[in-house]
Amino acid sequence: MPKVLTAILILAAVCAAKERPDSDYAVGVLLSHKTVQAGMNCRTTGDVTSDGAGGADISTTSNCGGADRHEYVVQVGTTRYTLVPIHKHSGSIFDKPSTLYLQPMSTQVKVRIDKQKIFVKVGDRESAYWVASQE
Repeated sequence: MPKVLTAILILAAVCAAKERPDSDYAVGVLLSHKTVQAGMNCRTTGDVTSDGAGGADISTTSNCGGADRHEYVVQVGTTRYTLVPIHKHSGSIFDKPSTLYLQPMSTQVKVRIDKQKIFVKVGDRESAYWVASQE
């Protein structure tokens, strides 16, 4: 009986992970890519040590640098979308860049719109994007 239950659970997982049919996607073309400054990232560290006379010596160090983000322009029909990848940073070495990262201009992509996000599929991989602008 446990083997049957295990087989059913595996089958259910495989069915749930089924890919969307191509009919859910529209054909699009990657027109351009650029990196833009999106603010600043700052990191401050501090150290507190005793001065030996009942007081404390405090020192801090701050490092700031520009925060960049990628923007992609994808055309679907007559509409041009400027897209920003939605990253899920887990800090893992297995984090993957978006599907459009390092793709050459004029790459044909599959696009589906789902509520407030756009999903772009290149090959077998799909990534979610926010719409920064639409023309």
